[in-house]
Amino acid sequence: FRDAAEAAEPGQPRLRALLGLAHGLSVLDRLDEAAALLDRAEPEAKAHGLGVEQSRLHSLRGNIHFPRGEIAQCVAEHSEALKLAEAAGAMEEQARALGGLADANYMGGLFRTAGRMFARCVELSASQGFRRIEAANLSMSGLLSMLDLNFAAALQQTKRAIVLAEQIGHRRAAMIGHHGLHFIHFEMGQPAQALEAGAAGLDIARSLGARRFIGEGLIMKALTEYAAGEARAIETIRAANDVAREQPAYMLPFALAATAMITRDPDERAAVLAEGQAVLAAGAVSHNFIFFNRFAIEACMIVRDWAGVEGYAAALEQSMAREPLPLTDLLVARAGALAAAGRGRKDEADLRRLITEAKVLGWQAVLPALEAALAGI
Repeated sequence: FRDAAEAAEPGQPRLRALLGLAHGLSVLDRLDEAAALLDRAEPEAKAHGLGVEQSRLHSLRGNIHFPRGEIAQCVAEHSEALKLAEAAGAMEEQARALGGLADANYMGGLFRTAGRMFARCVELSASQGFRRIEAANLSMSGLLSMLDLNFAAALQQTKRAIVLAEQIGHRRAAMIGHHGLHFIHFEMGQPAQALEAGAAGLDIARSLGARRFIGEGLIMKALTEYAAGEARAIETIRAANDVAREQPAYMLPFALAATAMITRDPDERAAVLAEGQAVLAAGAVSHNFIFFNRFAIEACMIVRDWAGVEGYAAALEQSMAREPLPLTDLLVARAGALAAAGRGRKDEADLRRLITEAKVLGWQAVLPALEAALAGI
């Protein structure tokens, strides 16, 4: 493919071949190589006035900034892609750019804004028949629905994304959909379904050689093993850390907090929590702020470190200050109620309220600790 791209006629044919190659490299997480190709292609795109290809180039460059946690650059690239696509009347590139901007806002922690952009992208793609773009973004709409604690919508959107992705052979989109489905089933307290979905996503990630998603899949595998009481969970999560450290901004803090929850070694727990905080401080994709603090809270609860519970809850609340989410609001309230109970200041009314709310929502994963605190266990 590289030879074909180099041999193509100058102008649009070669440019399209170079962009195709850059896309393929980025899918394989060979981000530096993909970025270098885009830098080579950009002068040619400008010289020939190829607005559609310029839009595609900026979308691809934005996709490279995403896993690196480079928020400002990601927003700038996808904004430029959308502007160029609108000027060219290129509907497909508009859909791609909207999906990219949704990703960029997601990366920056503006999850509500991201949800609206994912919805626009999916609606435009569905109406125009851009099925690959629809499949790639529909599962993200499902994840945002989960963060809104609308599990029914999250399941419906994610399952539809997987079906569509499999129908058109979009294996990367199917992989992301399976990973999203794992998260939803895990939170709903459905370990068998979570395990099946996570395993399906991990299998695809391995077949694609997609290292970021292999690490993500191993985190999911470790969480389900831990929930089932399997001792091998600690080895699985350590393997996940090894992979996640290759691109730490993408998922490493999440993996480290899961390690803190799973390990029984106090020195390891302290070390991984400190490492996770350092990665967050250096800059990371925003889902890490949710999942790191969420599982750091769980890790501290296990050892009855109530100051730690309160500290990570405060960090979680602060990280979501611009656009609070129902999921994080409930996690913060739960942490406060559990810390109060642990300190001997149990508020039964507050615990009962949170238990009722979680049951109505179908959020089973947060119930055991609340019920144990109410029972005085």
